[in-house]
Order: sequence, then structure tokens, then C-alpha cells
Amino acid sequence: MKKIILLFISCIMLISSCNSVSTSLTDLESSTWKLLELNGIKDSTFTVSSFFTMDFKEGNSLFGIGVCNSFFGKYEAGENGAITIDMKGSTMAMCPENNLEQSLSIVLSNIDSFKIKKNKLYLYEGNNNTAIFEKFVKQ
Repeated sequence: MKKIILLFISCIMLISSCNSVSTSLTDLESSTWKLLELNGIKDSTFTVSSFFTMDFKEGNSLFGIGVCNSFFGKYEAGENGAITIDMKGSTMAMCPENNLEQSLSIVLSNIDSFKIKKNKLYLYEGNNNTAIFEKFVKQ
């Protein structure tokens, strides 16, 4: 009977850990993030493998790639998923989807918190989810 109870408790812990929400800097910094949705919009440009990726680096540096421009900035993370991003600059190549890059830059400049759940990064401005990224594996 003890083995059954122990097995049951182990299963519950395993299931609950799969659905857990993280606000860990280690989780944030250990991945490249690929944009899925911006302000509720899923654009076909987001599905191209090399477009709209972002990396949070140790030392509070942020680097990303849009459609034809790269961008960089600094981030400051606090407790319980608090985060602010200071966009420092980007390359200035002209590209047709530049408005998406500008929209992403504005969203990143205004976020105040993040959560990671099931390999997805959710960025928030207040209670509004403004961007969703997923862990990206370069092929």
C-alpha cells in the first residue's frame, strides 16, 4: 500500500511540474525565444525560422533579430517575474515588414513582467499579454 501511495504522490508531482509557471532568470536566459504572437496578432512572418528571435544574456544584455534588422538593449529583472527592457538600438535596413519590427520594439519597451510556461515566454504590460514567444531550437 505504501508503494502505491508513493507512486501516486510521485505522479502528481511530475504532472504538476509540467504545468508550472516560472519566473526564473535561468529559464529566461537559457534559451533563444521565437515570436509567435504580438498584441494578439499571429503574422505569417513570425513562422520563418530565422525571423523574430530574441536572446536574454547574462549581464542583462538583450539581442534579437527581426525581419532584416537586428536589435539590442538591456533588461532589468526583479522578483516574481518583474522585468523592464531598455531598447538601446537597432540596425536601420529598410524592409517591407519594418512596421512589425517597430511594433515589437514598442512592446518590449513597455513590458513590466514575464512568465514562462510549457516552453513559452509570455510578456505582459500590466495584466495584458502583449507578446508570446516559444523556445527556439536552431536547425
